[in-house]
Amino acid sequence: LYTLAMLPGMLSMSNHLDATIGTKPWFHGLQTPLDLLSLKYLLPQLGGGVGLLMAGVFIIWLLQLVWLGGAMRVLDPNAPGVQKKVFANGWQYLARFIRIAIFAVLAVMILRFVIGKVFAALSARAEVNTWSVYDAYITLNVWHVLVLFFAMTIVGVVAFLARSMAVAHERRDTRRLLRPALKLMAQKPGSVFAAQFLLVCAVLGIQAMALICWRQSGNDAMWFGLWALLQLATAYVWQIRIRLALSSV
Repeated sequence: LYTLAMLPGMLSMSNHLDATIGTKPWFHGLQTPLDLLSLKYLLPQLGGGVGLLMAGVFIIWLLQLVWLGGAMRVLDPNAPGVQKKVFANGWQYLARFIRIAIFAVLAVMILRFVIGKVFAALSARAEVNTWSVYDAYITLNVWHVLVLFFAMTIVGVVAFLARSMAVAHERRDTRRLLRPALKLMAQKPGSVFAAQFLLVCAVLGIQAMALICWRQSGNDAMWFGLWALLQLATAYVWQIRIRLALSSV
């Protein structure tokens, strides 16, 4: 299903690249992985073929929400009589999960705005107080990225717990799930918040390192196999996260 959803966008992107980049001589003979300068000139050329590709990404996102809802329902220890059909059980939670996702996106936008203002003020202070170049640019930007990542991961954990509550307790009013999710994180900071947060960080960190190593390696076939195994491991960790959340709510 994921491949079929992405196929029209991939074909459109391929035709678009042939009609744009393929006619420009400075892209001929490029070797993969592309260097940063080539990527800089390549990315602006993708605009005309992104529409169908983004539509495929949106469909995949919806399917993942259905899959998540069905998996939570099937793995719920308090619902032993449920049929073991992930997609059949997941459609009933799609609307609720979309509403939770909208709240999560709004929270991320607000946090990003606030954090950006704080670090902009720190950057202005660094110029006034003549901080060193290392502290004013490198250290400050690193901390900016880390704080953003921490804030976005917290929002993701809260949204994940809210979805777990929506399934486990059959809650339809998603607007009232924020307080119970935050209360649960405060009551069980180790088994709920820390466990979910560390699992998310570990998966994202390993995937990022794998992509970096893949880009620098010349053996694409080997890295494709390792990436497939990594996705299987990620699916197992995802199941652990679901079981932990359901056992806590």
